[in-house]
This record gives sequence, C-alpha cells and structure tokens, in this order.
Amino acid sequence: MSPADKRFSGRYLTLVLVFVSLWLIVLGRLYTIQVVRGDRYRQIGKNQVENKEPIPAIRGNIYDRNDRPFTMNVPQYSFGVRPDQVTDKQTLAAHLTSTFGGSRSYFLRRLSSSRPFLWLERNVEKQKVQPLLNVQDPGLVVQMHNTRYYPYQEIGAQLVGTMNVDGAGITGLEAQYNSLLEGKPGWTILKKDGRGISLPSPAYPTIQPIHGHDIELTIDLEYQTIVEEALTAGLEEYKAVKGMAVLMDPGTGAILAMASAPTYDPNSPAKAAPANMKNRAVTDIFEPGSTFKIVTATAALAEHKVRPEDLLFCEQGKYRVNGEIIHDWKPFGWLSFSQVIINSSNIGTIKIAEKLGRDVLYRYVRRFGFGTKTGVNFIGEVPGITHPLSEWTNSSLASIAIGHEVSVTALQLANAFAAVANDGYLMQPYLVRRILDENGKTVFRAHPEVIRQVAKPPVMRQVKAMLKRVVTEGTGVQAAIDGIQIAGKTGTAQKLVDGKYSEREYLTSFVGFLPADNPKLLCAVILDSPEYSNHWGGHTAAPIAKTIFTQIINSTDEYYFADNQAAAPGRRVTKPAAPKVTAASGKQAPVVLTTQMVLDQPRRSTPETTDDTSEPLRMPDVRGQSLRDALVSLYDLNLEVKISGYGRVARQLPKPGTHLKPGTVCKLELMN
Repeated sequence: MSPADKRFSGRYLTLVLVFVSLWLIVLGRLYTIQVVRGDRYRQIGKNQVENKEPIPAIRGNIYDRNDRPFTMNVPQYSFGVRPDQVTDKQTLAAHLTSTFGGSRSYFLRRLSSSRPFLWLERNVEKQKVQPLLNVQDPGLVVQMHNTRYYPYQEIGAQLVGTMNVDGAGITGLEAQYNSLLEGKPGWTILKKDGRGISLPSPAYPTIQPIHGHDIELTIDLEYQTIVEEALTAGLEEYKAVKGMAVLMDPGTGAILAMASAPTYDPNSPAKAAPANMKNRAVTDIFEPGSTFKIVTATAALAEHKVRPEDLLFCEQGKYRVNGEIIHDWKPFGWLSFSQVIINSSNIGTIKIAEKLGRDVLYRYVRRFGFGTKTGVNFIGEVPGITHPLSEWTNSSLASIAIGHEVSVTALQLANAFAAVANDGYLMQPYLVRRILDENGKTVFRAHPEVIRQVAKPPVMRQVKAMLKRVVTEGTGVQAAIDGIQIAGKTGTAQKLVDGKYSEREYLTSFVGFLPADNPKLLCAVILDSPEYSNHWGGHTAAPIAKTIFTQIINSTDEYYFADNQAAAPGRRVTKPAAPKVTAASGKQAPVVLTTQMVLDQPRRSTPETTDDTSEPLRMPDVRGQSLRDALVSLYDLNLEVKISGYGRVARQLPKPGTHLKPGTVCKLELMN
C-alpha cells in the first residue's frame, strides 16, 4: 500500500472512530435522558404543559350547644395582574378604581408594568370586591382564601383557641382537634396554553377536597358570657391577679362554661400575653384549702367513723400536730360534725381525719379523682399532685385533710363536688357534644359516662345537708339566693411563695350547686391573690358564684323556678318560649354578624325568619317586669334581645310605643 493510501486509510479510520464515538455519546445521552433520568425529564415536560393546583379544604367550625358559631370562615380575596395579558387596560383600571378607590392613573401604571406579575390588592373582604369578581379579563388574577374569624372575640377564647399564620390550630380546641377540623385538600390539573395561562380541561383529573368536621360543644354561649363577665368583674372588685370558673351539669358531666381571666382576643393572638391564652381551669394547679374538706367528710361518713351529730372539741382555735400549731379562723369549742363543716373548722376536720387514718383518707382522695386527669380531652390538661402514701410525712394526714399538700385543677375540684351533687356518682366531664362530617352526618356523639361511685347516696345526702347549711348559716352565706336552696363550700388557702406559706397571699374558692336536692347547675370559682382585706372565699368567690347563678336563672330559657320553688326546691319546670337572646349579662355582643357572613359559611345554616310588615308593630312597655315576663311579652315581635344586669327591667330601648322595623335590636337593663 502506497504512503498516500496509508494516509487516506488512517484519516478514514480516524473519521470513522470520531463518528462512532459521537454516535455512542449521543446514544449514551439518549439512554441517560430516556432511561436513567427519564422520570425527571418527563415530569419537567409535564410541568411545562400542566399545572397541578391545590383545592383547599374548608376548615370545620366550632359551635356552642345551641348551634351558635364560636368560629367562622370569612372569605377574603387577593387581586394580582399579568400586565402583558390584559386585554383592555382602560376598562380594567376603571373597575379597579371603582372597587378600591384611588386614581385611575395609579392602576394604569400597574397594568402597564413590564414585570410579568404584580399584586394589586390583598386580603380584601368579599362584600367590598363583589363587582370585581364578575370582571372577565385574562390578565386579572383572583385568589380566594378563608380567614378564621372569632365573632365573639374574648368569649370562650381559651377554650376555642386560635390558629397560626399557616392555618393550623395552636391552642385550645383548634389545636386539640386540628386534624378533624382542617380536612384534607384536593387538587386539579390545569392545562397551560402558549402564553402560560392555566385553563381547566375535562381531559385532566380532579380530586375534590374533604372538608373539615364541625364540632358542637356542650358550652352554652350565654352561660359562657355570664361566667366570663362575672369573673372579670370579680377580679377587678377584689383586685385579684387571675381567676378561674367552671359551670357544669353535675348529673351528666357536661361542661356548660369554662373561663379564665384575664383573657385575650383570638383574632389578634400576637397581641396577647401567652399566659392569658391558657385554659387555666385544666392547666393550672393550686392547693384547694377548705373546699377539699368534702373528701374528709365523705370518707368519715362512708366509713362510719362519725355521725353528723357527733361532737368534737375544737380546742378553742389552737391544736398541735407533729410539733406544729394548727389554727382555726376563729376559736371554736365543742362543735357537732355538721358544724365543723358548716363553720369550716380546720381542727375539727383534722380530728376527723385522725379517726380515719392515712390509708382510708388517701383512698377517698383518689376515689374523687384527684391525682389523675379528668379525661376531658383538652390540650394541656394536668393531673394535679397527690403524693403516694410512701411520700407522706407525719403531718401529711392533717395537711391533706384540710386541703394542703395536695394540688388540684379547677375542673377536678368542680367534678368532685359534682359527685356529691350526683348522689355519689363521679361522672366523666366532657366538652364535645357532637362531631359532624362535611355532609352534616354525626360521626361522634357524647353520652354521660359514670367513672365510679365514690360513696353511696345516703352518705352523699348527708354531705349535701351540711353543704346546704354552709350557705344558709355558715361561711358561704354570700352565695345564698332567696327562694332557691344552694349547697356549697368555701375555701381559703395560703399560697406557697418561695417554699413557704405566705401570710399575705391567698387563693380563695367557692363551689356550689343548685337546687340543692335536685342539682342542675354546679359552679366553681377560684380567685388567685385577692387583696388581703378580702382574702376569704366566702367574701370573694361566693358572691361571684351568686352573680353567675342569678344571671343564668334570670337571663336564659333553660331554668325556670316557679314562685313556690322555695317550698319545693328540687322541682324544675319548663320556661315559656322567648325571643332569641344573643348576649346575656353586662356588655354588648362584641360583634355584629352580617347576613353575608352567615351565607358564606359552607355548611350549617339557620332558617331565615320573615318579617310580617302588614301591620306596624310597636314596642311594648316591659319596665318593671321580671325578665321571664318581659321575654314572653316580646316573643311575637321577632326581636334580637340584649340583656345587661339582673333582676327586673329598669330601662328599655326602643322606648315604649316605638315603631319596630325589621332587624331592630332590643336592649333591656335589669336591676334588683
């Protein structure tokens, strides 16, 4: 082969090798793209022509037992623009100016921007932007989202809780039941056209969201309002640091109201002190003091260690226990067992405990539920502190008998008294009445549940007899209500400060129930550190409980005590129907719910009423009437009634004889 042929052959071989190498590289690249990274590139291509848009689930709402919403989902809209896609800038600018105000030139500059996208207005309520929602322009971008709103503001705030900026519950029932309330979002696939605009297509799938569950509570909004306002007023009057209150149906364990003060507005959680967001009735513990004496009394009667009429010498107010002097709040000599409880004698109670012994007293402390969570299923509930017998000292028997060396929650204390009211049966307290799915179907319904029998009914009737006398002649007289028998017990406990019992700081309490012989309502009130001049439970907590009981009896339909009730305190009769009362007690409803807001709710709705205007209606004169009679007089007028105070009607708006229009709000001010 000639040299020229060899050179040609070499060049040819080199060229072939180059082409083969390039081809192998291409094949390798194709293999990498189609096989090794095929899924990734297919997804990239898919994203260029498809857009997966989430469909948010509507969060479930929380209602009181009468279907009044503690929460609402208020729709808000945000508006943006893709300037290069706007078809008619002048017309769109005119719509924007009409809706949001300002100058047309401002919006024209925004619509003529060279940027691919920019926001125009954000988080605007539907009522304001309704006309703009009907504008059809491919460059206008509209996004809708629901904002959580708490229409009653502070009322029930620590119970209901609040949410963070991401829409998740962070406190209260919003956090406890977040997984049920939030639902499950869906999604849809939109097709992108050449300009990048996403459009729906029937060829692509859509998964509908599963909306959140609704939760119906045992809480009554009116009762909650009464309890919170009475507690807040009590804190101010007695200059206490904080307070707690629980209202229950002792026969079922249903919690009708639960309050802590100070409170906060869940619509503005960032402005709230973290401590005010706690539901102190289940998260805070305290030494109960004399209210705990029902444990010692029940144990002594159940174990036949003493009879109500048995006498005990109370040592004229001083008694030495394990080298320490125990004092009574006043010197007592000989007292019957009943009088020991009625007058809240520490020394008499300790002597009863000495008859019982450590094992028996500890057993009844546990029977009443102290030292364990109530199981109310509320975030942050604590079990309190009940030391095991192995940790008791020589003075523990005396201390625990009178409510020291043991720490409880307000709910535990209320539930223990409910066992006394309920003839010895300790009920499971509960807050959630029903849970409903997105179609309104009940998926959970609570039923009263007995935990255990603490003592037999005859024993508890003896304890109730003592507690009745506490209110009629003992330390709880400031809780008494004419014509209604109330049973209860006061408590005054020195606070532990830096490991020592303070001589100036006290925790005061009262727990009572009515009617005493057939209890339907039970109220526990606890005040932390009232001013020293008012550091007795009978002078602080008892009057607050009386206010709560009185306002409930006077201001709601549920409990109506006939005029002869004093002769038969256990009877309960149904009160006549009355107009809807939207806010009981001493302040106006914190917010007015518009018709549009109600219509925007995704599920439950209340049938609308119609106003018969064929004949003009006039406001009757209800001054001087009891609240029951006034509500009956207003029944046929279809009014919304707002109430303040208690007693008889002293003032009214509108004035008598005023022509009534649809939507008129009637205000009644009650005074004793």
